[in-house]
Amino acid sequence: MKRLFCHSEGLQVRGIPGAGSNRPARGRWRVSKFFTAFSFLLCCLLLAGVAFAQSPDVQSLINDGNAAAHRDDHAEAISDYQKAIKLDPSVRDSLLFKLGQQYLWSGQSRPAADLLGEYIHKNPADCSGKSTYALALSWSDQLKQAQKQYQEIRNVCPELEMDAALGEARILRWRDRNAAAAKIYQHVEQKGTPAQQNDAKLGFALTQLGQDYNRSARNDFRQLTAQPKLDPSAIEGLAVADLHLGMPDNAIDDLHLGTDHGIHTTQLNDLSDHIQSLTAPSITPTFVFFRDADGTTYYGGEARGSFGWYPRTHMETFFGSSDLDGRYGPINGLWTGAALEHRFSESVSVRAEGRYNDFKDANFNPLTGEVDAVITPTDKTRVDLAVARITIWDNQPALFNHLIGTFESGGIDQRLTNVDRLTLAVDSTQWNEGNLRMRYRANPAHTFQGIPRITVSLPFLYQTYSQPFTFGLFSPPTYVELAPAADIAFRRAHVWSFDFYGRIGGQKETYQPWKPLGTFQARIERDLNHKWGMVATFAHSSSNVASSSGFSRTSVTISFTRLLE
Repeated sequence: MKRLFCHSEGLQVRGIPGAGSNRPARGRWRVSKFFTAFSFLLCCLLLAGVAFAQSPDVQSLINDGNAAAHRDDHAEAISDYQKAIKLDPSVRDSLLFKLGQQYLWSGQSRPAADLLGEYIHKNPADCSGKSTYALALSWSDQLKQAQKQYQEIRNVCPELEMDAALGEARILRWRDRNAAAAKIYQHVEQKGTPAQQNDAKLGFALTQLGQDYNRSARNDFRQLTAQPKLDPSAIEGLAVADLHLGMPDNAIDDLHLGTDHGIHTTQLNDLSDHIQSLTAPSITPTFVFFRDADGTTYYGGEARGSFGWYPRTHMETFFGSSDLDGRYGPINGLWTGAALEHRFSESVSVRAEGRYNDFKDANFNPLTGEVDAVITPTDKTRVDLAVARITIWDNQPALFNHLIGTFESGGIDQRLTNVDRLTLAVDSTQWNEGNLRMRYRANPAHTFQGIPRITVSLPFLYQTYSQPFTFGLFSPPTYVELAPAADIAFRRAHVWSFDFYGRIGGQKETYQPWKPLGTFQARIERDLNHKWGMVATFAHSSSNVASSSGFSRTSVTISFTRLLE
């Protein structure tokens, strides 16, 4: 607002007879008094005019902002509201909610949450405002605060109870607490309006997907996509469920369902690009280093190229070299091979790999290979079967003595509840030395849902040898490991995954007392996104079976993947 200053001193009045002449003092005083009053009145009129002119300007800006908001021109609405507040700060409180909304709808959730939080502090009884504030908190990744706000709405705003329950369930799902979210969705599906029930069905399907119940989730998404009005999230969920089941061709068909109905979103486009990248050629260089307690060191590198023949068929070729150095001197290794993986159905997949090895310094050129089958008859059950021809490539005595064996294994991973599972496995290896190795494993585990996701388990290993090797290689008649373990996993920035694993316990071999055991591993992974990905692992273990030579190993593995399309 302009400030006007009126002064009567030195005022010269032209066109009035006698102005400025030598009249008596009394006459001059009367004329001065008249013009002083006139000047004051003129100033008042000017000030009133400015105020009158300003009010329509502020109101006009507010009206323009309201019109821009109505046509979803959020940037223009924000600009108009801010200009109005700048001209007249007294209107700020009345525009807080509108301005916060426009920031929210324009994707600027952090300033939206700040403005809406200030509005709710001044208007604590506004239930609708509380709901918008909770949404802004959730979009700005302030999930705990958002959940607290939704819980408050459920308690004090009965007319918004079901909507707030849906909001809280969404927050729980984003916090990786899918079991708790599922209970709320089921409650809303029973008590809510038809529209709320439909939202609850979609949310429940997403919780099933988040818990890796892909078949159940797919069935729910199919029901949702059969409705007259398709929800893009249901189409995306259906495609992701088929993708998790190893059926990318079905996932492509799911996305066509959205295209056929004219539905196009950024999420659907990104998912389509990801599925197409699964068959794109790629190259993955890998570097491995380890050092054992007895001084044995290993440096190895491998380059692996891959491409997809068909959506369900994957081909790989690879070659590599290594240097294993220890008390017997260096052993240089070279290898090359190929692998083929095919998904026959959502329940059965098979992978076969063969390689030629050349350990020149040991005069050892074995052919090795492996065939693995994965069977998933239900969402809760996974069966792994394998048969292989193997060597102990990280042990010098084994290589110099040309040790090779026939390996067979079978295992089952059974989910007992949403958070409890039991893994059982057994394997046997018949060595060309004439002895048999048997290993039995059991691992009950419990997962605490949330961010980070924490899993506690009790891995157990029992190993036997029918007779020891004739050379210096770890092969006691019996060997036992029992060590409680914990795993902490979380994600950052949508593409980075962090996993920290550790277990501490005991190990015992025949005729020996119990000894301490410790295993620690840190893993960082960047998802294959925008044509590249990365995995880095650092590990240390004092397990007797962690190293075939020194019984204690520290290792580092780094690999990069680059799409070549």
